[in-house]
Amino acid sequence: MRITTLLLALTAILFAGCSRTSALPAPVTEAAPVTEPATSTVAPTESGHLPVGKPSQEGTAGSTSSASGTPASPPPAPVGTRRAAKDGITFDFDLFPLQRQGKAVELTGRLTVREVPPGGAELTAGDQLFTTVSKIDDPNHGRANGFRLVDTAGAVVHLPARIDGIDACSVEKTPQWHVGDVLWVSCLFAAPPETVRTVMVQTQTFGSFNDVPVQ
Repeated sequence: MRITTLLLALTAILFAGCSRTSALPAPVTEAAPVTEPATSTVAPTESGHLPVGKPSQEGTAGSTSSASGTPASPPPAPVGTRRAAKDGITFDFDLFPLQRQGKAVELTGRLTVREVPPGGAELTAGDQLFTTVSKIDDPNHGRANGFRLVDTAGAVVHLPARIDGIDACSVEKTPQWHVGDVLWVSCLFAAPPETVRTVMVQTQTFGSFNDVPVQ
């Protein structure tokens, strides 16, 4: 599933010739403190999509090799870690270097539960850490689409790639969290120009990561 879907997305990016980007409307601030939620400094707008096959509900780019969510191949060391809390649950989020895949680039991150409330977390607590969609009937609900790649030199914000109207991002699971639980998330973007070696990554909950390598 991972290989098939990723190939479809890469083909769409290669031949469709479009990417979801917008101009950078304001200077980008430094990374947010790890204990505070991110405050977006950009307001990107819709500017295109990738019209290929619809991804399954199990995930798209970054789908995992096992139920535990571990990627099929280990990523390199993380470039940074941010900490945030929601509904009394404390999470660490590790971000890894972006990986070029032809005309696409893949973002990979790892979420780890560090603390839960006394007596345990409620069933739906700590959900929607990465998604920007709150409507349950929206096809992008639950997808980890709350990432933005900011090319500050080119004044461009890259939004997640879109496959037949659905963001090419993994599905954000909402289990009952326990200390030590790990969730891998990923999202596919049209690749920035080859001259761009680093970008800022803005997240939905965990602030911004500066100078993230694009490999």
